[in-house]
Amino acid sequence: MILENAISVCSIADIDTWKVASPRIIRRIRSSNYTVITPKNDLQAFAECSPSEFNVVPEEEYVDSRFRKLLQERVAESSIGLGRYGWYLQQFLKLSALRRTSKEGTSLIWDADTAPLRQLSFEKDGKILFYKGDEHHKPYFNVIDILLGLKKISPFSFIAQCLPYRGSWSKELFDFIENKAQKSWEMVILDSINFDEPSGFSEYETLGTFAASQYPGEFTAINNSWQRFGNGLIGSANNLWLFESVLKAKYDFISFEKWNEAYSFYPGRKLRRRLKRMHQRQDILKPS
Repeated sequence: MILENAISVCSIADIDTWKVASPRIIRRIRSSNYTVITPKNDLQAFAECSPSEFNVVPEEEYVDSRFRKLLQERVAESSIGLGRYGWYLQQFLKLSALRRTSKEGTSLIWDADTAPLRQLSFEKDGKILFYKGDEHHKPYFNVIDILLGLKKISPFSFIAQCLPYRGSWSKELFDFIENKAQKSWEMVILDSINFDEPSGFSEYETLGTFAASQYPGEFTAINNSWQRFGNGLIGSANNLWLFESVLKAKYDFISFEKWNEAYSFYPGRKLRRRLKRMHQRQDILKPS
């Protein structure tokens, strides 16, 4: 299967990781289109560093200024403060981009701080392939219950750095949300979030729970391993060139989330020994 679109959202704070991840996305994920959504002020920087296959699009094309202001006000009024504004905004941006995909195709939401290590496929035997996460954050499901009238259905989490989604599913989801509340899906979600929660909404859990409810026979949850703690494991995305051959033997992809401190994660003994030996070679080897 060739995807209709591979969609990422990124800001200048993660551009160094994006420089590492984006060429690997092009090489290892087959898609007719590749889109990275950035703030308008970051457009030039991303246009210069992204592979030419990427459409670099300002976030204003997906979430208008009126809604961004409303979201900012809700976050600012909460006990958490404005620090989570960007985290919430990127979820609305991904959902808006997914809303625009065709009913016939399948598109992929892919976190911009994540690099694929192997050639990836998201369909087998006519079924969409979901990766598994291990989170269970109750506030996410409080919002899902409000939006969709659904409790937690799946024994695993859909938060796994990426999510393929059929256009027909997304059309039905957004139509359901809007028809139920008689207002735009953006406003329905905004009004459903408790912003006093540090993490009050998950686009991945919402999309996955809807698919699990309506289309349980159209996807398969796979057990392939992936790694969330890239910084803790190898220091930063800039070190990936050195460790990639070892990591891809174990993981399908690796993420470099900014909150994860460098060299703070300790893998299994065998992998740790191999990585340690490669660390010792860093002063000798240079990336090609």
